[in-house]
Amino acid sequence: HNYPVTVVRNFNTYGENQSNTYRGFPAVVPDFITKALTNKKLTIHNSGNQTRDLMYVKDAVDAYKRVIEKSNQSKGQTFNIGTGIQTSIRDLAQKIITASDSKSEIDFIKGRPADLERLEADISKTSEILEWSPKFSIEDGLKITIEWYKNLINK
Repeated sequence: HNYPVTVVRNFNTYGENQSNTYRGFPAVVPDFITKALTNKKLTIHNSGNQTRDLMYVKDAVDAYKRVIEKSNQSKGQTFNIGTGIQTSIRDLAQKIITASDSKSEIDFIKGRPADLERLEADISKTSEILEWSPKFSIEDGLKITIEWYKNLINK
């Protein structure tokens, strides 16, 4: 029907104002941050070697902006937005502990049956058509997000 529709698939977006839970399950980044800031144990399922493509929210907003600005090129297309980089859950926990100067420990527990082993966005089409790529490293995005949560917790 020639509707001007574009599909955007987000990959593990995190940042300020993110809820700690989604459909009853903890969102990994805010869960780890709030626990690290209060020196509680960070819980990891299995070995923590499972990976996710973690993208800072301002990069996601920029991608959506590009979809709108380039509506003639994006109409009828499907775009993946992420970093194209895999980060293990174990590495994520350690990055958060380090960046928040936490004394938290990591607690490994039995895995969840439907947990994906690897997740990474193929952003080649997004980069080519929308001329978009993420600007924030995981370290930079986490630093900003941790500061936001510090202010929230200390209120």
